[in-house]
Amino acid sequence: MAVVTGDISRWGLGPFPADARLLVRFVPSSSAVGAGLVLPLREETIEPAADGTFSKSLVSTTELLPECWYSVRFEWFQKHPIKGDWNLDGWSDLPGKLRVPPEGGDITLLFETDDRGFAVPLYFGYGEPPEWLPSGGVYYDLDDPEGVGVYSEGKVV
Repeated sequence: MAVVTGDISRWGLGPFPADARLLVRFVPSSSAVGAGLVLPLREETIEPAADGTFSKSLVSTTELLPECWYSVRFEWFQKHPIKGDWNLDGWSDLPGKLRVPPEGGDITLLFETDDRGFAVPLYFGYGEPPEWLPSGGVYYDLDDPEGVGVYSEGKVV
């Protein structure tokens, strides 16, 4: 297993409010095999520490067949005020393919992107953007009654 490390502050995120929770989800592109390695088609998740850092052991993808990688998604949850359960409130898919070498490493150095990478972060959620969401991205409100509400601090392309 390769250890992938990261810090959510690299994407402008900071500590979450007490009634919110962030998970980092790693989704394999396909099942794959290699010498002594098997990548099952199973998502892995981790909740960052209070300081925003995380460390996750993942199956290395660079020596497997067929070609494979992880997609990475930040998902945030809001605690229901009465029931106390956690409800998905929004998400952001990180651009590119996460290719994990046997030695692991910092997540920001392991992404393979193409020319179609996002110029700004894209966030999707239900209702208006949360106050803690970093500036500089585009937020899409999927609950907007008139279609998809778009919030941006500047030009939306």
